[in-house]
Amino acid sequence: MLQGLPHGVGRVRVSCSLRPRLARLRRRYGVTKESVLSKANTTWPHAEQISAGAFTGKATNDLMVRWSDGETTIYPGVDTAGFHGEIKIRDPKSPWLNAKVLTVGAFVGNKSAQDVLVRWTDGKLSLFPAVDAAGLHTEVKLVG
Repeated sequence: MLQGLPHGVGRVRVSCSLRPRLARLRRRYGVTKESVLSKANTTWPHAEQISAGAFTGKATNDLMVRWSDGETTIYPGVDTAGFHGEIKIRDPKSPWLNAKVLTVGAFVGNKSAQDVLVRWTDGKLSLFPAVDAAGLHTEVKLVG
């Protein structure tokens, strides 16, 4: 069950047909138990959006988090040992307060997920290509 949610919310029922696939995934990737990345606190309930990407070149993916106040951060190389630092790419009360949806992928021909698509509350769509540990560099307005 997901931490902090009412009883029963966040549970996933696995059908019998998926169990063999999940067992193979566990064997292949070594996932054998739940890992706690952070102890319960008052910060994470403010995470509005979370997406994984390859921004810092670490062996494991990074997490991009947009917080309820518009601050946006990258947590580099997240693994079962937890978080390994924080990179702030947008300050609180930044225009990212108006980011309705964000997703990360390889959208401009690169081979790793380091591009960020943002749909804003006004319906406009922006692409931020080649995001890295130094942050966002260029905004390409795709719609609006």
